[in-house]
Amino acid sequence: MQLITNNTSDKSKALVEKIVKKIEGLKKPREKFIISILVLFLSMRGRYTFKGMERYGGSKCEKTYRLQFERSFDFLRFNSELCESELSGDLVLAFAPSYLPKSGKHTPHRGNFWSGCLGKAVKGLEIGGLGVVDMEHNTAFHLESVQTPSPEELNGQGKSLVDHYARVIIDRKGHLAGLSKYLAVDGFFAKKTFVDAISENTPLHLICKLRSDANLKYLYRGPKRKGPGRPKKYDGKVINKNIDKR
Repeated sequence: MQLITNNTSDKSKALVEKIVKKIEGLKKPREKFIISILVLFLSMRGRYTFKGMERYGGSKCEKTYRLQFERSFDFLRFNSELCESELSGDLVLAFAPSYLPKSGKHTPHRGNFWSGCLGKAVKGLEIGGLGVVDMEHNTAFHLESVQTPSPEELNGQGKSLVDHYARVIIDRKGHLAGLSKYLAVDGFFAKKTFVDAISENTPLHLICKLRSDANLKYLYRGPKRKGPGRPKKYDGKVINKNIDKR
């Protein structure tokens, strides 16, 4: 987008205004606040607290920020609009859970989650991070973070972590499919429950590393056996170190 000014802050504000105005349902006061807070995020130092926002924002008090942050905002729509306007057409979606350390006993959704750095499940929080990878520009942009309910909460609902992860994708399939038809995930998601849920409920194609113990079988392509009984479906197990190239 061509801008008249060379000022970085003005460029950021102009870009944010352009995208926010595309989001329906925002009243003028809410629209002005969202624009101001997104530009403010780029200039703040230290921790992002409401008191800090009052200090750097200038025109709004701490209570105003608290009240505004109690209301939801469609960050997925905002970030999707940004990606569509600034990125190339060669995109791949990405999804991965991320562990966040958190002590205390009263934080919502706190539970045992897997930490890749520690190599074990520990107490804390977890978010499911959705992003989009620009293959042409060799970069990636964040789309949305969704907090994961604790395993105890999910068990009470009769759901597993994999069910929750699949639901995160399915509920956002409209926005996601508009960016790319490919979704990249790590080897943890090479599970039938996840693959079937995504393939049956979304138009997305999964890109995933298989687990080391994945049970792969060749499809049978030979002649149909005579006599009663179900036709032969598989033709032996795949040995990764000795692939049958036929």
